[in-house]
Amino acid sequence: MTTTLDLIRQTGRLEDAQAVRKVAAQQGQQLRQFVGKVADQRAQTPTINFVVVDELAKTVPVGFYALPMTNPTANNDVTFFEVREFRGGHRITMVVGAPGSFRVQTLKLGLQYHALRHIAEDLVAASALFGHKTRTCGRCKSPLTRTDSRERGMGRDCWDARMEGR
Repeated sequence: MTTTLDLIRQTGRLEDAQAVRKVAAQQGQQLRQFVGKVADQRAQTPTINFVVVDELAKTVPVGFYALPMTNPTANNDVTFFEVREFRGGHRITMVVGAPGSFRVQTLKLGLQYHALRHIAEDLVAASALFGHKTRTCGRCKSPLTRTDSRERGMGRDCWDARMEGR
């Protein structure tokens, strides 16, 4: 630790040494405030475990969804997901490939939580984005042949069922 005497020796003046000490104290206070904010945010974030993910998954109906990527690439600007029934609840997987030849990939627990949370914020928009990008229904994956269905991103029967909560 640098003492005031060391600072005086380096700068040659008491006022400069005191100014350096004052700046260091302010920076230390800012650091303590930042660490406190991070701790508060961590306290507000739930511990992500299977119970938390299962409870969140129950709020998202079975179907297909898309979310915009935070860092789009040249070929991809969205990520596709499927929520399906799994052991009496729901599970989310990532869907990769082209429509008609989709493959599923399992997600780590933290990614499942965040994807489900964002989908749950606006189910209709996430399902519609899937339909717009793939031209298939965001609920049953049937081709969207009607203009109104393509605009919604979901077929008429599936749209009615989703709006009724089925």
